[in-house]
Amino acid sequence: MDTDIKPNINDEKKGIIKYLIALFLLLLLAGTVVSVELTRIHFKTHTDSSFQSICALSKVVNCETVAKSQYAVFAGLPVAVWGLAAYLFMTIFLLVLLKKVPARPFLNVLFSVVSIIFLAVAAVLAYVSHFIIGSLCIFCASLYLINFLMTAVSVSIFILSKESFKDSIINDLKTLWQLKVPTIITILSAVAFVVLLIILIPPYWEHNSWSDIPVLNSGVDSSGHHYIGADNPKLTILEFSDYQCPICRFSHKNIRMLVAPYADKVRLIHRHFPLDRHCNSGIKLEYHDRACEFSFAAECAALQNDSFWKMNDAIFSIQESVDAKDVNLESISKSLNLNFSKLKDCINNNVEVHEKIQKDILRGDNLKLPGTPVYYLGNVRKPGGFTEEDLLKALDIDKN
Repeated sequence: MDTDIKPNINDEKKGIIKYLIALFLLLLLAGTVVSVELTRIHFKTHTDSSFQSICALSKVVNCETVAKSQYAVFAGLPVAVWGLAAYLFMTIFLLVLLKKVPARPFLNVLFSVVSIIFLAVAAVLAYVSHFIIGSLCIFCASLYLINFLMTAVSVSIFILSKESFKDSIINDLKTLWQLKVPTIITILSAVAFVVLLIILIPPYWEHNSWSDIPVLNSGVDSSGHHYIGADNPKLTILEFSDYQCPICRFSHKNIRMLVAPYADKVRLIHRHFPLDRHCNSGIKLEYHDRACEFSFAAECAALQNDSFWKMNDAIFSIQESVDAKDVNLESISKSLNLNFSKLKDCINNNVEVHEKIQKDILRGDNLKLPGTPVYYLGNVRKPGGFTEEDLLKALDIDKN
């Protein structure tokens, strides 16, 4: 279908508009591809404890931290999926216009308004990422840039078209009316696509709470390290962890659930590796500035009613709703029936506790740990976590 809508612009500007439309289409395609990758990262982050994204670079730059936040899901779907649907159907609709209305395929007002909405959403997400989550996702940032460029391109096309705002609205409506069947099909397909995803995609981002973790046998090994699981294990797992590390928190909970069915065969040993300059000389800049304090607190809790694992779980779990800087150890101590005065004195002055943490840090340095968490299934190193398949394989190796 062709149309008699022909903007009054010269051939040179028509050529520029043609290239800008092609650029707009490429930006939509790029947004679709990036959204697919973000969807994959979100899924893998929540379902595979051994997964490590290429953009998990630090505390400040970490896609996984963003993916694990409550803000990564909106109205029953991951935000990345909403982005995927938006870019995908915008791409499809523009391709339909290019085929059906080659004389004026770009809906100046509609695409400009949609691009501005995309940019506004990007601004909100950027604010949440930086000021609330406290971490930047590189792939998300690339979408912010794509949305900005889409807005710039669409507004440029509108300006070059020499149409008034009123004329552009009229021409957009004429085009939509002429293509009412493809337009309706595209809109209904987009709605059906989203509804189908909401119905079919299980809420894989909803995890067991800390109260769901089974209470297992616990003890202290010959080196003075706390463990849960078997007293006479067939497989020993070392966990090097940081109490202020969100990936450690997520992974630890998953690993605890994973080893529970094999608690008669597996021993999970906790080793401290706080990425905190206050007790870890390898950390030169401000990073996890309460991680050392939290490690001291866990070890000091062990000196009162053998409460290491209770404090371990309390410190990790509270940070799912409270920032580390706002964690109140006195309140936690009271909830665990611990004497906070003794705990505080131990945290500040117990030389043996401090030396114990230092030995763990030295051990981690000797192993050249890339960060936290890191697990060792026997002698097999597993940064980030491991799967049940890894666990069963390790048990089979140990059995033989």
